[in-house]
Amino acid sequence: MLEENHNYVTVVTVTYGNRVHLLEQVVDSCYVEGVDRIIIVANGVTDDVVTVLDKLVGKSRVPVRLELLEENIGSAGGFSKGLRIFSDEVGEGCVWLLDDDNVPACGSLSELKAFGRKLAGLDGGSECSALLSYRPDRQMYAQAVLEGDESIVIGPVDGFLGFSIFDRLKYSKRHLDLSKFDGNGSVAVAPYGGLFLTCSSLNRVGLPDERFYLYVDDHEWTYRLRKLGKILLVGSSRVEDVEQSWNVHEENWNFVKRLSKAPAFRLYYSTRNRVYFELNFLVNSRVRYYLNVICVSMLFVAYSVLRPRLLTVWFSALKDGFEGNLGVSRMKLGD
Repeated sequence: MLEENHNYVTVVTVTYGNRVHLLEQVVDSCYVEGVDRIIIVANGVTDDVVTVLDKLVGKSRVPVRLELLEENIGSAGGFSKGLRIFSDEVGEGCVWLLDDDNVPACGSLSELKAFGRKLAGLDGGSECSALLSYRPDRQMYAQAVLEGDESIVIGPVDGFLGFSIFDRLKYSKRHLDLSKFDGNGSVAVAPYGGLFLTCSSLNRVGLPDERFYLYVDDHEWTYRLRKLGKILLVGSSRVEDVEQSWNVHEENWNFVKRLSKAPAFRLYYSTRNRVYFELNFLVNSRVRYYLNVICVSMLFVAYSVLRPRLLTVWFSALKDGFEGNLGVSRMKLGD
């Protein structure tokens, strides 16, 4: 699936709020990297931000297609919209997904193109569905390659929120120096930011599931993509995160403590969507899974004893995840 033309590359990115100061760095780096076109989806931004975005588009040295959405439809809806525009209006070459704070390092796109061309000349080209640039703040992807276990990035079978009392993740057992990682290898899922795929791969996998709204939508979508062929991490192609993501992996039980301090909307959507994803794709034994849910929930209750409002959000998220009630929640979750 990587036999197509890699010379024409379109970047799709989604922004929200007032993050033009970050997006400007992305647009500038795209010019340096030789990107042919940029599609920016603005997720329900204010008129003042639209004015600044128009100025950014006007001075960009790369052709930009700006899509303004009246309301924020989340990362799932935003990237789905951008990918649909790419498929309908461009319909050729490759698409490189970047978050609005993802700045490609010098030469990162050339590395992807070269790797793709090399792979296309081998039998493995037809077995690969996408490439992935390496983001140093997401070291679990490099660790998955070095350990030779692509499932490290997704968590153990029957695990809850990626944790299992029966099977500790390998990346919590070994500490490797990943500062100079430049290897290549297969991973089970990927974030949006850094993903590089052809138009034909996109047409085969379809679009992200907009019902997820926020969080885990990238994993569900790329899990489907992985079923079509390998997702190969290219360590020599680097994308730097200007802002570190809130949910970058923490070892042991620290992730529960972080969840207990998260805003209600973040707690709800990340938990609900992960439960739905795990139940549909990663669970073989519901008994083991429920035991993991109970263990993590007990710890969450202990951490959240001074924030009883979060307990309501937590158990509502579990219930909706179990029952498959996706979409925008009717609960008052705040910003």
